[in-house]
Amino acid sequence: MENIKCPKCGSTQLTTDKKGFSGKKAVAGAVLTGGIGLLAGTIGSNKIIITCLSCGNQFKPGEDMDAKNEKREKQHELNAKISNSPLYKKTLKVILGLFVVLILIIIFSTMSTSSDEKATSTTITDKSTEELSKYYEIAKEDIDRPTQRNISVYLSDTAKLKAINEYLISKYNANKSNYMTVTYFDDKEVAKIYDDKIKNEGTSEKAAEKLYKHIIANYNFNPSNGYESLNPFNKK
Repeated sequence: MENIKCPKCGSTQLTTDKKGFSGKKAVAGAVLTGGIGLLAGTIGSNKIIITCLSCGNQFKPGEDMDAKNEKREKQHELNAKISNSPLYKKTLKVILGLFVVLILIIIFSTMSTSSDEKATSTTITDKSTEELSKYYEIAKEDIDRPTQRNISVYLSDTAKLKAINEYLISKYNANKSNYMTVTYFDDKEVAKIYDDKIKNEGTSEKAAEKLYKHIIANYNFNPSNGYESLNPFNKK
């Protein structure tokens, strides 16, 4: 080591002092130009503080600029040896391989979860439809006019009215492009014959009134103006 330099400014104008003393010793204030001699004998001591006379920076022996540069160069050499070693390269390949496998696992897991959610959603929908089918039955359906849906439905549970009505709309008129009328009855046989009986001139007013009492609710939709209504009939 030819020169000891301040690690902050690179100056060789340095002085030393011992920690714990009340004042500077005989070496204090000595200006060193070569760095060898007085400082050489203090290298390694943990009680010596070196002060730069140029910038005021204080450091310990072994923390000078040359020492730090030498240490940095040795570290670079060591890193280069490690990075070029076969073991390092093999280890790096293994780590990269494991990382890729982990990413693939996460991707497939996400896709699987999404598929399971869709399957669950479909199952729930199917189950709901199957559950609703226990409470209604299509008694009669007018399919002669493609733009008009007239349906007579036997309903065994009025509490399911709204849910069943929404399902029938999604099934028969999902895009809301057709006229649709759904009449709900509490009697299956009346639901089958009601339209024919009402249209028959031979049906008396009393008989028509008797049939009418079996109507639970009526749904109407008009695509020309968007009018839509579901009217439950209150029976006394």
